[in-house]
Amino acid sequence: ATLLPQHEQVVNKVEEIGGAAFDERYMELMVEDHKRAVQNFKHATNNLNNSYVQTFAKRTLPVLQMHLDSAKAIRSSL
Repeated sequence: ATLLPQHEQVVNKVEEIGGAAFDERYMELMVEDHKRAVQNFKHATNNLNNSYVQTFAKRTLPVLQMHLDSAKAIRSSL
């Protein structure tokens, strides 16, 4: 398996830094990715006609939101 070019660029940039700068950048990425996931799952719960996908999105959304909140808290503590 290979990474998409945009993901490979992120990995390469993060590998170049270390210590506290790495931690901060990593948590920024986690917050950004979880925000995007929450938005996508909210969209799925409200706009899809597939009941199985909607049900999955509704059940998973609270977990994603909790992960986003945790990532924000960790980022704030750095």
